Amino acid sequence: METNQLTLSPKMEQANQFISKYIQDKKVSPTYQEIAEHLGVKTRSRIAYLVDQLMKRTNLRKKTGVKRALYYEQ
Repeated sequence: METNQLTLSPKMEQANQFISKYIQDKKVSPTYQEIAEHLGVKTRSRIAYLVDQLMKRTNLRKKTGVKRALYYEQ
């Protein structure tokens, strides 16, 4: 889990850590709903925005057309 020169907001950092630990522990990525519940966020669009920003700023990637599709590129 590396980050680019761009800094992460506290909420992005919290989401990034949650996603990373979830994948490490369960060998599958969390759903947007699980991320939202962990962060106390009520809307899926907010999670989609956070994930999009993490994909731009870290090595987090998402497979298209697949459920639980988040992963970290090596």
